[in-house]
Amino acid sequence: GDVLYGDNVKAKFGTSSDLEIYHNGTNSYIDDVGEGSLFLRSGTTYIQNAAGTKTSIVTNAGAGQTLYHNNTQKFQTTATGIDVTGTVTSDGLTVNNAGTIQLTKNTTTAGDSLGIIEFHDEDGSATSDAGKFQLQAFRGNDKDAPDFKLIGSDSTGILRTRLQVEDNGDISFYEDTGTTAKFFWDSSTERLGIGTSTPAANIEIEGTSVELDLDNTSGKRFRIASNTDSSFSIADKDANAERMRIDSLGNLLVGQSTSTLPSNTPSVYGMAIRGDGVLSVAGNSTAVGRFNRNNSDGDILGFYKNGSTVGSIGVVSGDAYIQGPSGHSGIQFNTNGVLPLRDGAIIDNTLDLGHANYRYKDLYLSGNVNVGGTVDGRDVASDGT
Repeated sequence: GDVLYGDNVKAKFGTSSDLEIYHNGTNSYIDDVGEGSLFLRSGTTYIQNAAGTKTSIVTNAGAGQTLYHNNTQKFQTTATGIDVTGTVTSDGLTVNNAGTIQLTKNTTTAGDSLGIIEFHDEDGSATSDAGKFQLQAFRGNDKDAPDFKLIGSDSTGILRTRLQVEDNGDISFYEDTGTTAKFFWDSSTERLGIGTSTPAANIEIEGTSVELDLDNTSGKRFRIASNTDSSFSIADKDANAERMRIDSLGNLLVGQSTSTLPSNTPSVYGMAIRGDGVLSVAGNSTAVGRFNRNNSDGDILGFYKNGSTVGSIGVVSGDAYIQGPSGHSGIQFNTNGVLPLRDGAIIDNTLDLGHANYRYKDLYLSGNVNVGGTVDGRDVASDGT
């Protein structure tokens, strides 16, 4: 029959009463109060509720040791570590010896989540997602190459995508709403897009008005801009002055920001090379054009009509000359005179000054007239008049 012990009456075992079993009226106790340790021996041991309907712990001599929550398995040891079902909440985690933390999940469709590592500042109070930053992995279009995202909550507590690395190596950085990629690396074409996810060049910047500042280590700053009026400009930001512009018509403007021709506006100085082939330059108190030919003699400027030469300005032996096309007349500015020229050579007794139908009016001289022919049909040299 049963052996009955009253409350606080102990069943003691061992010479020195080393093991005690008793009930104190409220709880039951097994106390190992003597020498040695307490061993519970069994091939498989179950710790259950009094009714035997719920298991808390199962130990197995040849397999995993299992912990339960409300009769549901949550923790089990394995031959390689542990197996946890559910969420692990911990004050810290240390992985020694360059170990690996692995999140494993079977997925079937591109975009399915492979797992989330979440950092959460519980001081956030806007929403349940406030103060969160997540590292998420997703199944990619190629099942063997997953996508990766960094997601964080904004100041209103809404989760926004910040960065995404796709299975093909493309990288996207998102704007503040987390919906549109504004900084994009296309790995297949090795192109970078800012403001676009489809860069058509090695680097493409897209926007209503695009500005790029170039600062050197000395603090000098220049700005390259694609403007809303479809023009392109370079400005010295330190001097707050525009230096060059190409407007929507293809005109190159230096020292001015409009296509007004400098030579037509006295108060405007600068240069305009227009898309229709017109060059206009205006300066103040200095030469507006300087052309230099080094070393050999020859043309400095050439003039053409429909691709054919019509004239030139050049230098020979230190003298400047103006010359028409081949076979036409020209003049050379010598130290002591203006000399007749043709095809780059000084000539004698060949060129006329004026024409029978196109005459000069008056001739004013302060010295002698040396004529080797006639004047109005009279031989000046022979009759002395």
